Amino acid sequence: RRRESKREEMDDIDALTRQMEDMALARLDSTGEAQPANSIQRLPFALDDATRGGCGEAVEQVNAWLGGNGGPPEGIGMVQQHVRELRKLLSREERPPFSDLVSVGAIPMFTAVASQALAVPPTGNFAAYDTSLCTEIGNDALWGLVNFASGPGEVTRA
Repeated sequence: RRRESKREEMDDIDALTRQMEDMALARLDSTGEAQPANSIQRLPFALDDATRGGCGEAVEQVNAWLGGNGGPPEGIGMVQQHVRELRKLLSREERPPFSDLVSVGAIPMFTAVASQALAVPPTGNFAAYDTSLCTEIGNDALWGLVNFASGPGEVTRA
């Protein structure tokens, strides 16, 4: 009976994860308008052009903020949101879009976020923020890198 309870709990967690992924994908829609979660199809191995473009924009915005090139005024909140959403795409149980995220530059972005956010003390733009927030963002970046490392051989060579 206890095992059934654990399985039900895991099923609930999986359902919640899929719902969160759908919400993240809706926010990454390159049209700038969130689509209802039920209108987003489950991603195949490759991202559609609109979603890939949204991911590319997310990577560019984070890189601009990291480089001190202004970046969007949302600052660290935007960085946290984009890093988490990209990491969640890689955490998909079925067919994570590794190749698409490699092509938009997610690996160097995750690496830069992790190295600046997790430095002691945090460096770059992260230096102005609370260490616990920096650690949370840095851990999401590391999680994204671990997902790449556990992917197919051609991805781990990237």
